[in-house]
Amino acid sequence: MKRKATTEKQDSTGVHVWLVFMKAFQALFPHAEESIKRTELGDSDFRVLEALLHKGPLPVNTIGPKVWLTPGSISVTVGRLVKRGLVSRKDHQGRPPGAPG
Repeated sequence: MKRKATTEKQDSTGVHVWLVFMKAFQALFPHAEESIKRTELGDSDFRVLEALLHKGPLPVNTIGPKVWLTPGSISVTVGRLVKRGLVSRKDHQGRPPGAPG
């Protein structure tokens, strides 16, 4: 796919591109926020589920930095998702926690 050449009247500076993206984000954010609220998930819950959707099963300590959560917050978030039946915990060998080895 070829890119269109910019003309003298088009502003393709970093600042202009950033402003366009910010306006798009501000226009889309209320729709996304409302959609997320209908699921009754918190922001951190949604971020963890989204990371797991795109990356597949991950250790809890790997998820936290990907979604900007501290170790304590990721632990609480995953616990909440486990309680709701949206995710499950497994040890490093794929067994549920506490399963005989």
